[in-house]
Parts: sequence; structure tokens; C-alpha cells
Amino acid sequence: MKFKICFLVCIGVLLMLVSCTTPKEQEQSIYQYEQTKELVAFVSEAVQLVEKEGETAFPEFRKKEGKWFHDDLYIFIWGLDGMRYVYPPDLSGEGKNMIDLKDVNNKPIGRMIVDAVSGKAGQGWVFYQWPKPGGEIPIWKSTYLKKAITSDGKEFLVGSGLYNMKTEKVFIVDAVNQAIDLIKKDGLKAIDFMRSNASKFIFLNSYVFIKDMHGNEILNPKNPDLEGKNIYDLQDANGKYFVKEEIEILTTQADCWMDYMWPKPGETEPSKKVAYLRKVIVEQDTLAVGCGYYPEPAESENDKQIKKIIATINEAAIMITKEGEKVFPEFRKKNSKWYQDDLYIFIYDTEGNRIVYPPAPQKEGENAFNVTDADG
Repeated sequence: MKFKICFLVCIGVLLMLVSCTTPKEQEQSIYQYEQTKELVAFVSEAVQLVEKEGETAFPEFRKKEGKWFHDDLYIFIWGLDGMRYVYPPDLSGEGKNMIDLKDVNNKPIGRMIVDAVSGKAGQGWVFYQWPKPGGEIPIWKSTYLKKAITSDGKEFLVGSGLYNMKTEKVFIVDAVNQAIDLIKKDGLKAIDFMRSNASKFIFLNSYVFIKDMHGNEILNPKNPDLEGKNIYDLQDANGKYFVKEEIEILTTQADCWMDYMWPKPGETEPSKKVAYLRKVIVEQDTLAVGCGYYPEPAESENDKQIKKIIATINEAAIMITKEGEKVFPEFRKKNSKWYQDDLYIFIYDTEGNRIVYPPAPQKEGENAFNVTDADG
């Protein structure tokens, strides 16, 4: 029998005050956007499974349309030497060493992926351009990686990524801090490398730029015509002397945030840009190292609820497809994930007969084809 699955919901918000946060909440607290938090949670949960079950868990990640592999989202697993153990989109790619993998811009992403988990934090992000599975055109992909250590001491890196992901503020701060670390290590010669599309300092719609405290532009990979020029009196589309303001602030403090109107790379119309800048002394010169991004609105509570509804409908549909009518009693259980407060799953057949209707089980079996609302 074929069924139509529908979902009725009355959206409400319950605010709870708590005195502490869970490790999961702490891990996600630095991010603004839900898609970022969900990806971090997705990888962290996979890490927990690998740490608990070791390599015996690997087959779970390869199951298409399962929890770990659906649409363009999947978990991949490497060794810290670059050996690829799990790669659901193409199983023939497993068993190969990926340490020398590069993207279309010659960015050494294999090495970057391993390096991301090799530090003290054991986790990090890598940004690169890569085609979607089955596609040909490379687009920006943001991949979150985390180290997993099994009970017998084996180390793996676990990762997953999203295409065209929103830029987080923490990505910008990390880019500036990493750029300053490189400049302190290699001096001004590091600037030539930072100018290259193969470096990690050009990512998504963001790039690291450098100026001195007199307003002379030293590095601007996406606006190279500004390099070597004094931009102290440069104004944005609204007439704001943003460079002047940045320098004035940095004369009295170590870092700052600045917002101004500036075109996105490849565009001519200005958009709101937010930049983070930090001072560094190099070879007796004081420089301002910065990076900016174009903020996007965070998801509203309504958007989050709609997303949750769609995910629940999809999960219910998968259950019914796999197990048939024997799962119907699950949808009738009050205070379960399927039926709580004014939110519940109901199921009709294609002729309008109610098959599952949790708020009024006595109406199951009735034909609701001609049921009208209060307005008729």
C-alpha cells in the first residue's frame, strides 16, 4: 500500500536556563551558523564511533543513504600518514595514500588535511575547491577534521565537508593568526607565498591582506593594483575612511574589527564586509595583518524548526520504506520524537483514508478527503 506522509506542527519556543554546558555545546559555541554546528557535531559523533569500535565501524560509513552517507555529505577516514581507509563516494579510492593530493589551484590539501589534526588541538578546518560527487566544476568546500584514537592506540583522522558553506568569524581570526605565525617564522618573504591561490590564506570569499601603519598596501591578492599604493585615505561606497580608522585604532590596541562596504571578489557592487586586523612587528616595521568576510544572516528559529520538520519527515519516510506498516505504532507513542505537544506525524493512503492520526486514534480509518478547515 502506498501512503502520503504529512507533518502537522505548531511551532513553539522553550527557553531553558542551565548552569553548565555539555562538551558538545562547548565545541559548537564558537560558531554562528547552524550548518557549521551540524557539521562539527556530525564529525564528532563519527569520531566517537571510531574510538569506540575501531576499524569494525568503517563499513557503517559506506552505507549509501544511511546516517553517514547521503546526498553530498559523507564521512571519510585517513591515517595520519595520508592513507585513505574510508571514502564512500568512490570505494576504489580506498587504500591509496592521499598525502600529495592537490586541488585545482595546486593547493596541497592532502598535507593540509593531515596537518589540521596533527597539532595540540587535534582538529581543524581545510578550505579548497573540489567538484561535487559526479560533477566536474570545482567549487569551494569547507572540511572539518578531527583526530580519533582507538582503544588499541591507532590514530585516524575523520572528516566531512560542505560545499559553499558560510564563512564563520573564527575562520577569519584563525587565518590572521596563522599568517602572523608564518611571517614571524619566515619574515616578509612569506608574503609571496601568501599571494598564491595555492596557499591557505585565500579561501571562500576571503583572503589575508597586509598594510603598514602609514596606510601602504603590501599584500592584497584579490586587488593587486592596490599593492604598493598608499590607501590611508581610501573610502568605501558610503564615504567611510575605513583604513584611517583601522590604523588609528591599532595605534592604541593590538587588534580590531572593522566593517565597511566592499565588492566581493569578482563583483563590482559593494557588499558589507567585516574585517579582523592584528598588529605584528616584523624586521622593526609594524604591520597590520587582516582578513575579512561578507556576513550572511544566521538562521531564524523558524528556519531551524522547518529544517527539523523536513528532516523528521525524511526519517519517517525511510523507516516506512524499509519496515512498512509495522512501524506505525511508533508514530502513535506520546512524548516520543514522533509525537510531542502539538507536533506529530500523520499518515493517509492515496484515497484520503486516515491510517495514522495520533491526536485522535478513534478517527483512524475514516476518510478525510473532504475535510475542511474553519474557513471551509
